[in-house]
Amino acid sequence: MFNRRIVLSQRLTSHCAVIMGSKVLREPVEIAQLYRDQCRFPALCRADVGPVVTSRYGGQYCNIYTEWTQRDLERNESVKFCRQYIVFHDDTSVVYSGPSGNCTEIKGELLSVDSPSGDMKAVLRESSIKGEDKQFLEIWHKNRKLKCLNLTTLNKHGKVYEDDQFGCLVWSHSETHLLYVAEKKRPKTESYFQGPETGLLTDEEDTAKTDKKEETVLGHQFEYYEDWGEALVNKSSPVLCVLDIEGSNITVLEGIPSDISPGQAFWAPGDTGLVFVGWWHEPFRLGLKYCANRRSSLFYVDLASGKCDQLSCNSSSVCSPRLSPDHCRIAYLESGVFGPHQQCSRLCVYDWYTQQTSVVVDVQTRAREDGFTGIYSSMLSPRCWSADSQRVLISCAQRGRKDLLVVDTSSREVTSLTSQSQEGSWSLLNIHRDLMVISCSSPNQPPDLRVGFLPAKGSETQVSWVTLEETQTQDQISWNTVNLSPPPEQDNTQYPGLDFDAILLKPKETTEGSKLPLIVMPHGGPHSVLVTEWILSTAVLCKMGFAVLLVNYRGSLGFGQDNIFSLPGNIGTQDVRDVQFAVDSVLKLGDFDEQKIAVIGGSHGGFLACHLIGQYPEFYKACVARNPVTNLASMIGSTDIPDWCMVEAGYEYNTDVQIEPATLEQMLNKSPIKHVSKVKTPVLLMLGEEDKRVPSKQGIEYYRALKASQVPAMFGRAYLVLILNQFHLFATMHPEFYPCESHTSKDGHINIDCQHRRLGKIPKFISLSAVSLNLNLNHIHYIKGDAFAGLPNLKHLSLMWNCVPDPLIEQRWSSCSLNVDPEAFIRLRNLTSLQLAGNSLKSIPPLPKQLLVLGLEFNKIFHIVKPLGTPLLKQLLLSKNCFYANPCYQSYFIDPRVFQDLPELLNLTLSYNNVTAVPRHLPLSLESLDLGENKIERINKESFGNLTRLRHLNLGWNCQRCDHASEPCFPCPNNQSLHLHPDAFLHQNGSLISLSLRGNSLRTLPRHLFMQLRHLRDLDLSDNFLAYAIQNGTFYEELQHVVSLSLLYNYEPLNTFSELILSPAIEKMTALRELYLSGLFFKELSDHSLAHLIKLPRLESLELRMNFICSISIDSISKMSALRRVGLSQNMIAFSPCYSTCNSEATSTFQTLDKRHDREHYNLQIQDVPELNSKQGSDGGPCPFYYSMWHFKKQICSKSLSFDLSQNNIPWLNASTFSGMENVVCIDLSYNYISQSLNGRQFSGLSKLAFLNMAHNRIDLYSEKAFREVSGTLKALDLSNNEFHFVMKGMGHRFTFLSHLSSLKVLSLANNHIGLRISNVLNSTSLKYFVFSGNRLDIMWDSRRNQYVHFFQGLTNLTHLDISENHLKSFPPEVMVNLPSSLQVLRVDSNMLTYFPWGNISVLKQLCFLNLSSNMLSFLPNIHFELRLVSLDLSHNRLVAIPRVFLSQAVHLKHLMLNHNQLKILDAYALPLSFHKGDTFCPAGGNNNVSSCKLVLHANPFICSCIISGFAKFLRETELDIPHLTTRVHCAYPESLAGVNVLSVDLRSCQEIYGGFALLCTLLLTLAATSIPLLKHLYGWDLWYCIQILWTGHKGHTPANGNTTDSQYDAFVVFDTSNKAIRDWIYKEMIARLENRGRWRFRLCLEERDWLPGVSCIENLHQAVYSSRKTVFVLTSPSGYTHASGIVRQAFLLVQQRLLDEKVDVAVLVLLDVAFPKFKYLQMRKRLCKKSVLSWPKNPRVQPLFWNDLRVALVSDNVKAYNKKVTEGFF
Repeated sequence: MFNRRIVLSQRLTSHCAVIMGSKVLREPVEIAQLYRDQCRFPALCRADVGPVVTSRYGGQYCNIYTEWTQRDLERNESVKFCRQYIVFHDDTSVVYSGPSGNCTEIKGELLSVDSPSGDMKAVLRESSIKGEDKQFLEIWHKNRKLKCLNLTTLNKHGKVYEDDQFGCLVWSHSETHLLYVAEKKRPKTESYFQGPETGLLTDEEDTAKTDKKEETVLGHQFEYYEDWGEALVNKSSPVLCVLDIEGSNITVLEGIPSDISPGQAFWAPGDTGLVFVGWWHEPFRLGLKYCANRRSSLFYVDLASGKCDQLSCNSSSVCSPRLSPDHCRIAYLESGVFGPHQQCSRLCVYDWYTQQTSVVVDVQTRAREDGFTGIYSSMLSPRCWSADSQRVLISCAQRGRKDLLVVDTSSREVTSLTSQSQEGSWSLLNIHRDLMVISCSSPNQPPDLRVGFLPAKGSETQVSWVTLEETQTQDQISWNTVNLSPPPEQDNTQYPGLDFDAILLKPKETTEGSKLPLIVMPHGGPHSVLVTEWILSTAVLCKMGFAVLLVNYRGSLGFGQDNIFSLPGNIGTQDVRDVQFAVDSVLKLGDFDEQKIAVIGGSHGGFLACHLIGQYPEFYKACVARNPVTNLASMIGSTDIPDWCMVEAGYEYNTDVQIEPATLEQMLNKSPIKHVSKVKTPVLLMLGEEDKRVPSKQGIEYYRALKASQVPAMFGRAYLVLILNQFHLFATMHPEFYPCESHTSKDGHINIDCQHRRLGKIPKFISLSAVSLNLNLNHIHYIKGDAFAGLPNLKHLSLMWNCVPDPLIEQRWSSCSLNVDPEAFIRLRNLTSLQLAGNSLKSIPPLPKQLLVLGLEFNKIFHIVKPLGTPLLKQLLLSKNCFYANPCYQSYFIDPRVFQDLPELLNLTLSYNNVTAVPRHLPLSLESLDLGENKIERINKESFGNLTRLRHLNLGWNCQRCDHASEPCFPCPNNQSLHLHPDAFLHQNGSLISLSLRGNSLRTLPRHLFMQLRHLRDLDLSDNFLAYAIQNGTFYEELQHVVSLSLLYNYEPLNTFSELILSPAIEKMTALRELYLSGLFFKELSDHSLAHLIKLPRLESLELRMNFICSISIDSISKMSALRRVGLSQNMIAFSPCYSTCNSEATSTFQTLDKRHDREHYNLQIQDVPELNSKQGSDGGPCPFYYSMWHFKKQICSKSLSFDLSQNNIPWLNASTFSGMENVVCIDLSYNYISQSLNGRQFSGLSKLAFLNMAHNRIDLYSEKAFREVSGTLKALDLSNNEFHFVMKGMGHRFTFLSHLSSLKVLSLANNHIGLRISNVLNSTSLKYFVFSGNRLDIMWDSRRNQYVHFFQGLTNLTHLDISENHLKSFPPEVMVNLPSSLQVLRVDSNMLTYFPWGNISVLKQLCFLNLSSNMLSFLPNIHFELRLVSLDLSHNRLVAIPRVFLSQAVHLKHLMLNHNQLKILDAYALPLSFHKGDTFCPAGGNNNVSSCKLVLHANPFICSCIISGFAKFLRETELDIPHLTTRVHCAYPESLAGVNVLSVDLRSCQEIYGGFALLCTLLLTLAATSIPLLKHLYGWDLWYCIQILWTGHKGHTPANGNTTDSQYDAFVVFDTSNKAIRDWIYKEMIARLENRGRWRFRLCLEERDWLPGVSCIENLHQAVYSSRKTVFVLTSPSGYTHASGIVRQAFLLVQQRLLDEKVDVAVLVLLDVAFPKFKYLQMRKRLCKKSVLSWPKNPRVQPLFWNDLRVALVSDNVKAYNKKVTEGFF
């Protein structure tokens, strides 16, 4: 048996805690929290050392790639993640080391390996595609995926082995091939009865079946295949596979003997062949996992000859072969066959060239004097050789500790590297070029990661370890090892003098005088060992308050081979006594309560646990057994290791010998079930349902024996927990944090969003993974001390805007203040960010010491005396606690001690606080300080004297300029300016980057004020009185490093200058890139004005808006070589002397500006838009978004020369207008007075023009020559809001100019009211984005005219079309089919649509985004449409239902917007299949790990009753992103539940109602299903006939006389009217031939044409049959089966009735299909009257003969044509 990981469930710990009393942790919630906390520590499972890289400075380093596993309780799975580290070294020692990046979760990856050079990587990946698991082999080269092979589709073999027993993924030394192990391909099997019926096959089908027989084996579908047992299920016949990377060819190697299973393979030296371990499986396979005693050998297969040679003997067991770095020797482990499953191993070395094997380390029977006890390892490290190929490293157990051993293969000496260390156990992960990577842990310390170089021979103990990933020691746990020697009476006579040990763990802190409860845990195996390493379960139990004793009884590994051999034959006695002796010995220490002892064990540990409670019935108070062995005799026939039962019982295992009854009796006597009648201890049994090693029947057998025991104390004491193979902890992602929403990030952290939930108190949440909580915009007025007790790992807490200060409060809110208990935040020991803005706080509550960010804006905190107690604080936000909108009527005060307690503060905001002087003793660490909007009058030399690290300083709006303020303004006394000392910023000479002196009424600047600020880059001097300083000042000379200078609104009151005048000193600002000169008020921008700016070599942006400029010198502007943007908006430029305003008096009224915003539209950060020539959204790409014209302007103009001439007085354009702008790429001419017809000459000089904005003008677009001069360069054209000429009655317009614009990609004709007298078709082969919103397509597409049906059809490359706001009430289908087929985005929103042609939308095969929001759609058709739609917006309509079939084929849909409709009931099955749980189409992404699919549902009047229980269940369980799910998805009906969230529907009550209703319905359906077919069979025709007659009589009609002799029609034609093919044949062929052609003209009666409306169906049918001479049945038989409609059936029955009543045969059958089933009536009819059965010929030449035969059949008497042999008998 193997030693398994012990998993303690909550039930287990609660079970033990209840028995043990009140001194231990008992509450399940607290236990769960503790367990979650301990699960935080991951375990190392792999490490790889990358190649050595030499930096350009000569240093050497390599990357360490590691893989870790960690339990994720929220996802109920063990997650694997990787992390890399960088190690600098000098080949003998580590110089520097550290992590390289963060952790990344690994998903779907089964195996991965880097090539020897490190350039390539191979990955075996498994993923589920449409519910089927597929395996892929990927080859990565540097930063790209080179190849990806679908191994499942190739079908060369079965599944690839990923286990560590057989599996491998190995590069050849030449890096051209890959080696792996997979399951052998099995032949396909079928039943003998699966194929088609014999004798009914055509020749082609017979041939296909013959070919199929070669691939398919019949009758073997239930054949049994052996496997290799537990953990290797379905792994039966492995094969070696080689992938040729260049040719992508996979070869399954031949030549390996059929009686062995290969595994653990690698490439031989020179890539000449493969070396592998082969396990024999004769006569049958036994369990192999953890069984190192299976007969196996080392083999070599030559790739050239296919010959397979055996390299080691065939009488032993070998494993883990490892090739030395010099490719000369192979090290491997060797053990004996059968006997104990785990034994002491030999270390052998095979010399590749001499072909000799030597034993380096032999089996050790007892411990040597130096303490070495032997090698006990089932697997060597992937790399275990030293760089010189002389030493091998092994980590294995030495007694109760795992040590790292070095074996010298030459001298055969064994040295321990770690025996002198204090740590518990060491595990070697990898060694490469003597750099060792190890994992180290102890019972009280989780695993950490260390590296170190292997020292030279003779000095191995001097290794220096460097920790890469350190873990925290669990100080609450203490441990020690107890050495034990059994008493003489228990000594083993065959192996005397053996000892053993135990590991004792206990809580470090205990109450004086109290005794600890003890839990005893023997290991499984039994030949296994518990070492001094980190074990999660023992750590949890110890922290709960238990002491834990881990017993390594005699028979354990690590104590010598004799110790192992002493146990077989003595199980149930020796091992049991050893455990009990260990417990008794520990109890003598006096620290433990003898009345509170429990025993826990799994596998053989469970065997011992059950023995102990049976042999010592009064001693143990609780027992937990996981998969225990309880009866050896019954287990031997069902386990995968029957040899274990025999060997451990003391007998030799032989597959050829039947077991004697006496042997079975002895096995029973050694089993725990022998003592079951004496058990008095409560027992918890935990069984694995699919365990093949210890079958669950063992535990069930023991459970039944306990239940059947007659001992009184046993009743009620046995518990059984059956653990299924897979189970889930949670069925939903929402209720845990309801009414809030939660998002789980990629690293498993949970972010809880409770914003705007109208919460009155903090919700009680319990989660160890929650790191962020948002409680903004609620009504929380009180925070208790334990409010966040369930979220101990909270890092970010936001509680803003819960009690807004009175002046800021809305009328609907009541006045309040937030009260906080002193312990509320202190207990959050991991909190780093706390946001408390807008809560009317008057003082700062106690804060946790580790806080980094604190936000206290918009409160009433203006007197701070007490230090905060947060020495690590980085950001302190105190703005807007005392200003005009939140007055405090006093000066703001902060005691200097507050700042002294913040030694690491970086950012401090004190703006809007009525601060009258710069605070003293500011922290020296400050980097950013905001003192804007205060009342500071002076800045002295000492104000910032100690702030030598200050980088950003805001002193704006302290002595405010009030002549153009839009908000309350507070100037300094006597309108004085802010006093600035010349040395005010002296101490910031090496740090200050940005400085704002805006709005301080400055008229002059002190000399040398900026002289020392050599790092200053951004200076804001706007909104001052510096007009004359700008003209004459020398302060520019001090700004030689400034990049951005803002001089906005420094105009002189009531004064407009004739021209812009700048001081010559500005030429010194050679680093200047951005210059803002708006609001200076001057008329002319002359050559003199710009002369100094021309000399600025880096000036890129010049802003001159709102200056009343009427004349500019374009030539001077063109001389600025680096210029990219010129802003001349909001001036009086006309480019025409006739319209010049330079001589008129400029206005003296100035615009009122908002001083709160600083040039916000100059530095906007926006999402990147796709390149105009890109193919985004085409097949294979994502669906593109809709982008506005502004986005394209950003893309085209961001790095090119652009002029903004909007909002000027330009009346018309000509070629001279743009003289000097020849290099311009973008021009904005919007909001001018341009009213002319463009003739192709206006822009003739602009050879590079790509973007042109002419919106909000009066452009006439009649000429076809418009814009022709820029046809080769113009990419984006905005002609929106030029409606002046379009609304003039009787005036025509043409858009023919579009066809000449060959480069045009974007066009906007929005808001032009275009409706009539325009071009019928738009033509362009280049246009991709077309905005046609705000026009009158309702007029153009009116049903009375159709000339604009093809309006957009000529735009052959169009991908985006916006026709919103066009007053459309319906969308004509003929327009839909004539839209460009290239369309990907279609916007039809904001119209008045009541109809949309869903049936025609399938013609737009590339459409992926459809916006129909804000219309009047009230229903959707019950049809499906096949589209690749990714996003569908149906919001803001009047929809009342979504039909199930409507979205059934929308397999690509990811975004569905249904909000703001009238949906009362929404069927979850009406949503796309991709939206349902289990579908992989919507993976998570982004930082929050949110599903990529979105469903928007809010603002619908849902009915909250049992009708929507399925929908409510869907909302609970879905992983979709549903915005406002917990806040705005509400009930509207019934009124009692109005406003209640849909998630609140009680599903249980619905189940009870539906249960009774379902029972009633089931009974009714059963009766109906039984009675209706029976009645139909017996009385179907009579019942139908009677009902029709009664219904006719009820309506007052008189049945037609059936005996009329005057036939009104020659024939009544009966056919299935729903079959389109038959209808076409009747109307196009039969009527044309019989009624309209030929010598005989027939009168035909047709149901659709000749039946009387308003008359009942039966009456019409009766009249048609009896008023016609003949009744013609036109039948078809698709797929070989005919299904007659109701009318055809009824007509046939009436014809038969007429035959019986009148002896008149009027039936004529026309068969439109050649092949018809052999119906008995049809065969009889052909024999009786062959002429009345006609078949439609397929040969057109024969069809005239058919029509002649039909005419004859209609005029002749069928009875006279009867076969005479049949006539007499029939009548």
